[in-house]
Amino acid sequence: MQSFLQVIAMSGAFAVAYARLPHKLRAQSTSNAVNFFRYEHRKEVALTRGPHPYGDPTCPCVAFDNLQGDLWIKIDGKTVAYPAETGSTCHAWDYLHYPRQCNTGTDDDFARNATYPDWCLQQWCYVDPCNCALPAPPKVSKYMPDSIYQGKALYYSYATCGETDQWTAQHNAGKAAYFEVVKGQCTLNEDATCVFSPNYPEKYENNQKCEIMGPPGAVIQTNSFETEHGFDFMTIDGLEYHGGKGPNEVMLKSGKIEWYSDGWVTAKGWKLCTETQEGACVMQPDEVHCKRLDKCSWLDGKCLGKEAAGACKIDDPIWGSQDPPCQCIGIDGLEGDVLANTGPVGGREKLAKYPMDVGAKCKSWDAAHHPDCTGPAAPEWCLQKWCYVSPCNCKLTTPPKLSGYFPTVYHQGKPLYYSYATCGEQDEYTAEKVPNACVNQKDSYACGKLPKCAWTGKECLGKDLVETCHGLPDPFPLRAGASSLMPCAALLMLLAVNA
Repeated sequence: MQSFLQVIAMSGAFAVAYARLPHKLRAQSTSNAVNFFRYEHRKEVALTRGPHPYGDPTCPCVAFDNLQGDLWIKIDGKTVAYPAETGSTCHAWDYLHYPRQCNTGTDDDFARNATYPDWCLQQWCYVDPCNCALPAPPKVSKYMPDSIYQGKALYYSYATCGETDQWTAQHNAGKAAYFEVVKGQCTLNEDATCVFSPNYPEKYENNQKCEIMGPPGAVIQTNSFETEHGFDFMTIDGLEYHGGKGPNEVMLKSGKIEWYSDGWVTAKGWKLCTETQEGACVMQPDEVHCKRLDKCSWLDGKCLGKEAAGACKIDDPIWGSQDPPCQCIGIDGLEGDVLANTGPVGGREKLAKYPMDVGAKCKSWDAAHHPDCTGPAAPEWCLQKWCYVSPCNCKLTTPPKLSGYFPTVYHQGKPLYYSYATCGEQDEYTAEKVPNACVNQKDSYACGKLPKCAWTGKECLGKDLVETCHGLPDPFPLRAGASSLMPCAALLMLLAVNA
């Protein structure tokens, strides 16, 4: 039998585990009590929204929740389908999606493992590095390096979901490619990401040789190449380059680059650079390595993404109004399509295909996509620019409006709002196409008939603008009496331990 103190200690451990359980699991009946320490239930916890589904309030998730479709991501040379809503909430997004390691069933023998690395079950989401006050800094996304949020690189965070990041150290620990001159008089730039022939940009001399090493797998670019045709050669992995044709978009196999000039005619020479930018900023060991990565900055003895280091000022109006603030939301650069409901609110559904990054920046999104905008007599609003905005962070005089295109899609727990005003446009679409829009209701009676709307005393606006912008909602509130389950669940756990 366990001692009384051991039982009390284990009871406390269970209480901590219980407190971490998502609300949906806490509300289970006592006959199906959750054992947080069992692998199967830990997996269930990882895949269920916790008490902060949209991240820590000081570092909220930024992608669109419940967006339908497939998002195609390249990982280790493989193109993998993730859900379109990836990164929108705290969720174990890699589970069943990350190639091989997270049990996709696509390994060589098509077998599914019984367990996965811990990071497969860790929750994370995409965040705004300029709106993240957590001690653990967010990192620039490796999955979607070309995607943008409000004009800045896309960042992810495990810390905002209460996790300790194990993935980055294992899978994004590379360093920017750089060169080393082993022999000869060839030279390097300050961070060794470019290498030059001797005397460049002046002419090299006769009878010169260089041996240069670069990391295998690095891709090199020719910025300039001018040598004596047929006599002065650069050799890379058995291929010779001379005259005006240098190596461009060439991947190093051995990493060895050789240069030779004969004893007669000379020329301007060459400049080679590498654009291979592998590795997370936080994994760079020193300032030299940090500055080789274009996305990184060295700050207070640490290597961080430039935005995480404070490079947050974006003046381009394509990302919405800066003063007063009302910036566009959503991730720009996503590959794929989504179906938007362009039919009347409450009426028959009318689906149209839009780009997956619809609304992420100021653009004429309806042109060539909305059914009314495809004919020769398209209305003027088809060419007007708009984007989705956060209703709680939009300080324009003209309020944003609730979107009907994606009624079940959310951003940080709130329905999508759109704005023409933040893009410098006069909204002609809402009055013409959305008679049930909140702003089109002229009195409190008409406003009160629409559940999504609220009367301010002067006008009818989206309920979020009037009532809920003070905090994030909890999509899984505790049922009445759910807290009373804890003593019973704890008792069941103790009885099981002592059985």
